[in-house]
Amino acid sequence: MKNFDIDEVADRVCDMMNSDDVRIVRILGKPGAYLTPILKKLISRPSVLCSSILIENIYFDSEHGFLGWVSNALGLYEGAVAARGKVPTHLTEMIRLRAVKYLMLDNFHDAFYLRGVSKNGMATDINSLLLACVDLKIVVAQSEYYDDSEYTALLKYRVCDIRI
Repeated sequence: MKNFDIDEVADRVCDMMNSDDVRIVRILGKPGAYLTPILKKLISRPSVLCSSILIENIYFDSEHGFLGWVSNALGLYEGAVAARGKVPTHLTEMIRLRAVKYLMLDNFHDAFYLRGVSKNGMATDINSLLLACVDLKIVVAQSEYYDDSEYTALLKYRVCDIRI
């Protein structure tokens, strides 16, 4: 049962997304807590719509990792990702050309259950992408039941949590 207003939560997330010192926003909730509708509400806002990419399904593998996943979402061939933690120039250029400011990831907790995906590798890829794309912010929706403190400790950028 939903005991919050989706618009109010979306407003809180937008406030965090617009904060200069926040690069990663996590929306945390119980399974079935309307996390996907919150992301869809965010992406429907004019200020977010034209500058966002919403990735709803986790399907990357250990060979290409997070950067390959982002490449696929942008329509790029993930095999062009040379090495884990090294952001290829064509990926940053595509993000710049498309004016992507927000990368939104639904069901992010599922990424940690994929075979061969390490918390260290994921954090390295995210740190590298945010370093290469200085205007990019990442918004994830994930279950609050997954203990990812080991992963978040590896992130070099401020993470803001919004619990619903």
